[in-house]
Amino acid sequence: MENDIELSYSLLPANPLYRDAIIHSQNRRAFWHDYQSRCMYMVTVSRHEAVKEIFCSVMPDGVDDSRRLRARTVLSDFGLVLFREFYNVEKMYSQVRIMGSAVMPDHVHFVVFIEEELKIGLGGIVKFFKGNCTKQLRHISPLFAEKNIPVFQDGYNDRIVFRRGMLDTFLNYVTDNPRRLLLRQMYPQFFRKVCRLRIGERIFDAYGNLDLLYEPMKSPLIVSSRYSKEVRANYEREWEETARCGGVLVSPFISEAEKNLRNGFIKEGASAIHIVDFPFGERYKPSGKMFELCASGRLLLLSENCIQTTEKTMKRHRALHMNDAARWLADISQGAAIIGGKG
Repeated sequence: MENDIELSYSLLPANPLYRDAIIHSQNRRAFWHDYQSRCMYMVTVSRHEAVKEIFCSVMPDGVDDSRRLRARTVLSDFGLVLFREFYNVEKMYSQVRIMGSAVMPDHVHFVVFIEEELKIGLGGIVKFFKGNCTKQLRHISPLFAEKNIPVFQDGYNDRIVFRRGMLDTFLNYVTDNPRRLLLRQMYPQFFRKVCRLRIGERIFDAYGNLDLLYEPMKSPLIVSSRYSKEVRANYEREWEETARCGGVLVSPFISEAEKNLRNGFIKEGASAIHIVDFPFGERYKPSGKMFELCASGRLLLLSENCIQTTEKTMKRHRALHMNDAARWLADISQGAAIIGGKG
């Protein structure tokens, strides 16, 4: 079983970029979508590589009622300008509402609602925001003005609200962004092996980037011969959209069709939560392409305790259980995904 999984990742590049450096979808738009129409989006814009000033610092802020770590951001002078410019977008365009935002040390997120048709589209809104930020910062930083560089990289990442529940998921993701960054800084062991990880009412062993459980764009990649052409086409559109914006595909990737689709989408920038049925031994670590993908922050292996086996032959009942786990994990509430575990 382990060898089969190892070989199935053979299409991965030899030296994948680290997750924070992935820019696969910065300039990629959804070809099927009308960006001038009434719609909601989560937008991410990253700091230009030549800009060294941070937009904020993330600090611990005690714990909440459930004993989860809280975080707060302390905005720099640069960050204060960016925060104000979010809401200048609303002043300029009456059709636009900023529903949530987060200024992070080297990027910003905002959830935007285009309430009625807008000729400049989402791209025009982002261009207005980025241009105003650069103009304002050149007023307060002479050194920055001398460099004659923009604040942000070219392009942006957009994620479209196209089904029920996605808006709340995106808003939760933006709000929780500082806490997740603080966790990554304080607890690097979260990205290694964790035993008996409780997710909802299920218990798994995990290896890889646990932060993928909080990714707002998760889709179960399961192929069935029972799908009609219309159902298959709808699933394929969802998988393509997930890959386009760097989301996570969740699956045991059992069939050749699933493996081939996964490999293609990973090459396009998707990450994977891979459901397996074998236990992680004391010295277990993935090797080869799996190790590279895991080290880049784009892979999480999950093995549900109740079906773990050393058998290498896949049995139907385990396959059905693992497919069910993939669907469940793709839909689980973002705020309560990881309940506890031990390294």
